[in-house]
Amino acid sequence: MRWPVAPAPEREPSRVTLSLTRAGCNRQAVGRSRDERDLSQPLHYMPTTVDELHLDEAEPELDSLVAHAERSNPMLRGLAAEIARDRAKESLACLQQYPDFQLGLGYSIISDDHDVLSGVANGHDNINFTVGVTLPIWRDKINAGIREAAHQRSSTSLRLDAERDRVRGSLRRQVAAAYAAIEQLELFRDRLIPRTEQTLQIATADYQGKKADFTDLIATYRELLALQVQVARAKANLASTLAQIERIAG
Repeated sequence: MRWPVAPAPEREPSRVTLSLTRAGCNRQAVGRSRDERDLSQPLHYMPTTVDELHLDEAEPELDSLVAHAERSNPMLRGLAAEIARDRAKESLACLQQYPDFQLGLGYSIISDDHDVLSGVANGHDNINFTVGVTLPIWRDKINAGIREAAHQRSSTSLRLDAERDRVRGSLRRQVAAAYAAIEQLELFRDRLIPRTEQTLQIATADYQGKKADFTDLIATYRELLALQVQVARAKANLASTLAQIERIAG
């Protein structure tokens, strides 16, 4: 025997609000996935699992991350060292256009043994002085070396600027993805889940009062479980994004 189902007007606004809020959540997920297309890179260590993710205070700041990357990113530090090396080479190439002076002092010990001493030698030790100069007469070769060193330094500087822009762009996208994940978590925990729980309570009361079917109660409960699963996925996505930020920043 089926019990007649009475209309429950108090549940309709909650369902409409949940649908609109869920649509906004889907738009956020689409925007976040568009920003994460080029962020998949392999890691060189085995992944491990954790029991709980502590993400309540996870709010990365772009400016501080960029400043930290300038100091700690391996690629940026390596390119900065290459620039210092190229500057030293350029300074050395510029010094080639100046003459080199050489001064020398020598002391020779002469044996006074008659078996090895020359007949015209007196056996006294020798002291000699040498003076030398190298003139930079090959100007074309020297100037070419200076230009080569300057172009090498300029090339390394451009590579550093390009890598810095790439790191900043990656950090900007990752920070945007992190804030989108945080907003999604807040949307689930502050709006969707509480309203679904309220709808479930109303559905339970209606079912107990013979005003609703059991299928309606199960459908609402499944919606609540689906939202809880999405919360867990959002936490995992946020943790992955924060790990990517840490890897890029060094």
